Amino acid sequence: WTPDEITALVQPTEEDRQNVLSWIDSFNAELVKESYNKDFFNIEVSVQAAQNMFNVDFELFEHSSGMHTIRTTSQYQIPEELSSSVNFVAGLNRFPMVKK
Repeated sequence: WTPDEITALVQPTEEDRQNVLSWIDSFNAELVKESYNKDFFNIEVSVQAAQNMFNVDFELFEHSSGMHTIRTTSQYQIPEELSSSVNFVAGLNRFPMVKK
């Protein structure tokens, strides 16, 4: 498979892409990066805006090593109209690995 063949297979429709980008923009989130295949967005957003975007509460967690991370322990939600466009959201509830 070539990169272009993979992109053709996995990329969203332009309408889906624009709908997701509009939703992201409505929370003043910054689009940091879009994957080559156009199927992942990395965004930066304030904690308050992320709580509103995904209907969750975030908490600050501290590892015994002193490392801090902000995560939710709740299941995130997205608008129903985006449910067929968004398969998952990463970075909200999984904890990072701590290097030993």
